[in-house]
Amino acid sequence: MDFSGGHITLTDLGLVGNTQDAEDGLVRRLGRPLNDLEGTYVQTGNQFAVDLVLPTFTIMTTWYVSKDGSVINGSLSTLRENVIFGPSNEFIADYGETRTWTLVEKLVENDTCEVEGFIT
Repeated sequence: MDFSGGHITLTDLGLVGNTQDAEDGLVRRLGRPLNDLEGTYVQTGNQFAVDLVLPTFTIMTTWYVSKDGSVINGSLSTLRENVIFGPSNEFIADYGETRTWTLVEKLVENDTCEVEGFIT
């Protein structure tokens, strides 16, 4: 990952997803490499916002970090614009989803840090 003047470049990326088979109920992990991605970012105080534009959709992610760095709140939104659908391709729409999370630093006895968090 490289940050410079509002521009971000991500290299050596991979896309991994878990898919549950409707017939046998098994969850399979699927992965594939991605090309390098480029986008823009804005950092304002404790907020870090990134937009990555891919050929078929846009990823927008925002991170808010507490002053001491022990808590991070974030969101990740995906947006697909001008999607054509319907029996005769008569409909067009934008759609996407947003996930949010909170990561909390957890101190353990040996004075190292572990992360606890959740994604919704």
